[in-house]
Amino acid sequence: MSGSVKNPIILDSPYLNELCLKLHDINTSPYQYRKFMEQFGEACALEIAKDLPKVETMVKTPLGKLTKTTINSSNIGIINVLRAGTPMALGFANIFAEATITFISAWRKYYKNGSTYAVSKYQRGGENLKGKEIIIVDPALATGVSIVSVIELLEEYIDLKKLKICALNTAKPGVKLILNKYPKTIIYSAVKPNGLNKKGYILNGPGDAGDRCFNTQ
Repeated sequence: MSGSVKNPIILDSPYLNELCLKLHDINTSPYQYRKFMEQFGEACALEIAKDLPKVETMVKTPLGKLTKTTINSSNIGIINVLRAGTPMALGFANIFAEATITFISAWRKYYKNGSTYAVSKYQRGGENLKGKEIIIVDPALATGVSIVSVIELLEEYIDLKKLKICALNTAKPGVKLILNKYPKTIIYSAVKPNGLNKKGYILNGPGDAGDRCFNTQ
């Protein structure tokens, strides 16, 4: 990414924007939310694919051969941040069919003084991320502490120069934290960064995407 490109990159297409609105709408049911989140993941993957390394692929046809520029999806690692990221990560996997999907838990906690930290205690598949283009999938990049804990837990397996984060919505403090600690990271979002409320949720954001997906509180 050149220095003239803003970070985060705001993904913008009519279809993606329609899904974005449905995922922010308070009237969207949990069943619809899961479906829309998966479709949103697909739409994001198609946009991010433009920035991924390309390969020339040739196939034999009935009358000769055909070569096209494609993406080697087996060279992509998707990090699914449980649990909110699951439907979105499955959408990415629908586009990048041979990608490695790593599952990792990360959740936010609060110190007595009100500041936040994150806990990550489970990961599966991190060792399979070596050498791959990495995309962390999480609907909300709010305070950023959960994403930092994810990166720290997987840092021995991933190339930080190949790290991307894709979110539905972002907050200015979270973006600042990530880029201060990992300046080579490229962040994608469907909405421009906003502020946080006192509970650490993004203003005008979707709320708790995990609760909305799985009908919990």
